[in-house]
Amino acid sequence: MKHSLALALVTTLSLSLLASRSREDGEWLAEALQVPLVGAGPLDALDGKERERLADAVGAASGDIALWEALTEDDRVLLVARSEVSGGAGPERPERTVLFARAEGPAYTAAAVLDADGRPLAEWTHFLESFEHYDLPRVKTAVPRAHLETTRAKLAASDDADERVTWALLETLRAMNQQAAPFNLPPSSGRDTPAETRAMADAYERLAELSRDLAPLLGEQRARFEELALDSADSARALQTALETEDAELANEVRGRILANCRACHDLELPAHDGKVKEVFYDERHERGVGDGFYELGHDVRYRHADYERAQRVADALREAALAIDVAAER
Repeated sequence: MKHSLALALVTTLSLSLLASRSREDGEWLAEALQVPLVGAGPLDALDGKERERLADAVGAASGDIALWEALTEDDRVLLVARSEVSGGAGPERPERTVLFARAEGPAYTAAAVLDADGRPLAEWTHFLESFEHYDLPRVKTAVPRAHLETTRAKLAASDDADERVTWALLETLRAMNQQAAPFNLPPSSGRDTPAETRAMADAYERLAELSRDLAPLLGEQRARFEELALDSADSARALQTALETEDAELANEVRGRILANCRACHDLELPAHDGKVKEVFYDERHERGVGDGFYELGHDVRYRHADYERAQRVADALREAALAIDVAAER
């Protein structure tokens, strides 16, 4: 489903010609993206029809999109897009634009968040690294991110059993991302805090409740799913106590128990659906039109950032850049 950094994009421009193009662009992009480049050159801007396709996928008219083609030192050809971060910039919000680069494949190659002078902002490094694990949005299937919230609200009010399953899949993903946040901390942030472990306990209890609506998928594994979720909720509360009393040994032991429960739950076999819980839930979400590629925090993007709105604006700009690349790649 998800792969590591992608390689080699088939283009009509020869590698020798690309290598001879603007060294200045190549040096700037290489520094910003932290990818060794031989050279880079600008691509034609999106035309009217291409911008319309991008706007349909994003849900708004696109801003100032710039495109480049670049050649790496190991002969990979990359497409790079720059997109604006909405909301303006200032001392408390220095991010102005993003760069997004990819080769062929389902995952991105590199990304950067830039200030008004085009310099990369180090505070976003950890946030960007996690995008290696996220599926790229594709313009052929992409719909505006607002579609998720509209769909979620509609499904929450539905009495239809199948629609309740779709709603439960969305809520399950949100709860899983919430409980997983303390395991995805930047190295500089320290370990999880008592407040975060309380949120973890709440998320695990939410997962146990959702097992009822997920019953058509879980079948005979529903009881085990609920049992693992409730045990993890108890463990999260024990972790909170361990952190408050500064009992490092107990904290490590409890973390291990929680992670073991996570693996056990992901690996529950669902014979009726010919797969394990993690795989089946992923496939079902995509088949129901609420899969990955929205770049919504709490849905397909995990985050731990002081300002949720700032992080979502950056994620939206990254999505627009990724979709612009997809449009350009179809030329």
